[in-house]
Amino acid sequence: TTLDEFAEAFEVFRKLSKNTSGIAITLLLRKAMYLSRLKEHDRQLEALNQALEIAKDYEDPSILDVLMDLSRHSRIRLNDSNEALRYLLEANEMQKNSKRLTKKQLGLLQFQTAQALYDLEQYDEAINYYISAQWGWSNNSVGAYRKLVTDCRICTCMIRLKIESVLGYSKTKSELYQELDVQVSLSTTQELTTKFGGAAAINEYKELRG
Repeated sequence: TTLDEFAEAFEVFRKLSKNTSGIAITLLLRKAMYLSRLKEHDRQLEALNQALEIAKDYEDPSILDVLMDLSRHSRIRLNDSNEALRYLLEANEMQKNSKRLTKKQLGLLQFQTAQALYDLEQYDEAINYYISAQWGWSNNSVGAYRKLVTDCRICTCMIRLKIESVLGYSKTKSELYQELDVQVSLSTTQELTTKFGGAAAINEYKELRG
């Protein structure tokens, strides 16, 4: 797919209506992803903002996807965790009313919210979102790896907050130490880190653990 093909496809849905807004938003999100691969991040942001405008105008349920993509762009590309958090909190509020996201999508939303809060050193709030995110992970090897990454973040929050336990979380910091010290050193964990990311969380845990 080329940018010209995106433009042609979008032209078909130029005269938007409630019935075609979702298709137009999907095209813009795909265009934004394509531009990201080309490292044309300014044009990527333009596409995302256009998608957000359409989603708001037509009250399209895919607005949650747009907000999450905008948050990732703000946090990763612009290094602006405050702006990312603004999008994420808006998405969280909408999710409470619509309950449209799947279990996995909700877990990712909670995790992204926690990441933005963590970047802003709001560890007491971040830890609760990390805990909530774990309910969304699948019961397979990828889900287990995501749980490991999340546990690393929960533990580093505990270390930074100088606390031993968190209300509503079953493991103490000492219990996490026992589990994580073994898991982060496994060769399979290193392979999954290469494939799925999460190195920052694991490495920070190792550094703080000493």
